[in-house]
This record gives sequence, structure tokens and C-alpha cells, in this order.
Amino acid sequence: MPLFVFTLLGMVQLGLLHQSRLITKYAAYKAVRAGSINRGEVKVMENAAVAVMLPLLAKSAPRWSGSGRHQPQYMVYNVGSASKYSQAYSDVVQSRGNTAHGKKMVEVTICAPTKQASMKDFDDPSINPDDWEKFEATKLAIQVTTYMPLYIPFANAFIWWAARGEEGPARALAMKNLRMKTKEASAEARKAPNGSWTLQELQGEAENGNYIMPVRASYAMRMHSNFKTKPPSTNECHIPWKKK
Repeated sequence: MPLFVFTLLGMVQLGLLHQSRLITKYAAYKAVRAGSINRGEVKVMENAAVAVMLPLLAKSAPRWSGSGRHQPQYMVYNVGSASKYSQAYSDVVQSRGNTAHGKKMVEVTICAPTKQASMKDFDDPSINPDDWEKFEATKLAIQVTTYMPLYIPFANAFIWWAARGEEGPARALAMKNLRMKTKEASAEARKAPNGSWTLQELQGEAENGNYIMPVRASYAMRMHSNFKTKPPSTNECHIPWKKK
């Protein structure tokens, strides 16, 4: 009976993770679409992604707090009607600033183009790149990360710590498959408030019974206008957009 119950809980938790992966992919499409027509503004893209991910996001105040033995129990937003959806969106974007535990719940990172590779004028109709590499420079590529709390008891701890693994090649492979960051953020990322989670920070939350799994998806779309601000100098995405 314990094995059967644990298997059932594990199937439910993995199903929720798969749902989160599918919705994050759609959020990446909506976010890059918003960015392509809003001059690559990250804030606009994050708001568009939040609007899609809203049914999976947890409320800020847990029903009870967590500890090393007990996980915090959060409630997700009720978006069953237009008024409830609008209220939930206002709470996440305006009241909470898209943050939980001092970090972003839904994060958008620009993968390409970088400052060196971007076109000088996206609005110029006479620009017609003569090769594939130059054409790629006219596309906005982003990565959306949803920091998904694992809600199902017992199964969440087992799945998270199994993904964490041990030191060595096995851990590196697990981190690659789950797309966790295994090193500290870059100097540029550390300057930004409410930056990305690091693996060490996620482990600290897990030790307090709060299991958070990063779920990532990428999408690209042709820019419709010039960037409002300069694009990033380097590709800060966890998984590089261009294959080497």
C-alpha cells in the first residue's frame, strides 16, 4: 500500500510538471510576441508570460509555513471567471511585483540578438539579409523560466532530491536535464534586483520543505521595431539559443 500510494502521488506530481512545461512553452510564445511588437521590453514580456502562467502560480501567503519536516502549503489562484482572473493578475503583477521568496516567479531572459549581432535598424524595409546568420540577427529569441513549486507531498521531496543528485557527472547530467543552474549568476545578472535562483538557493528552500523546480522554454520571433534599450552584451540564457 505505501508503494502504491507513493507511485500514485508521483504520477500526479510529474503530471503537474508536464502541464507546467506545456504552459511555459505557450507563455514563451506569448512573451516573445509581446516583445517583438514592444521593442524588446523585458517587463512587457514578463507580464505577458505571467498572464499565461497565472493558473499555476501560488499565492503569497501559505496556509501554514514550512520547516525541515513539513512543507509550506500554498493555494493557487482561482481564475474561473474574468473578474477573478483580473484580480489575480493585479495581485501578481502590481502587488507582488512578480516575486515570491524575494525572486521572480516568471522570468524572461533575452537569448538573442546580442548587442554585437543585432541589426542597426529593424524598421528599414531595404534591409534584406543575404545569408542565414544575418537573418537570425533580426529575430528576438527569449527563454521563459517558471519557478514551479511542487505541491504534492512526499513525491515532491523525492523528485526534487533525486534531481539534485550527488556530486559528480551524475549530478551534472541531472541538472542539465532539469535545466537548473549549477553555478552562480553572472556579474551582470547579480546587479539586477530579484534575479535568477541559483542551485544553492533552491537547495536552501528545499531544506525548509519548499521544493521549487525551474521549468524553461524558448521561443523566437521576428522583431517588428528597434529595441527600446540596448540588447544584452552576452547570451545569459541557461541553455544557449545558438548551437555551436
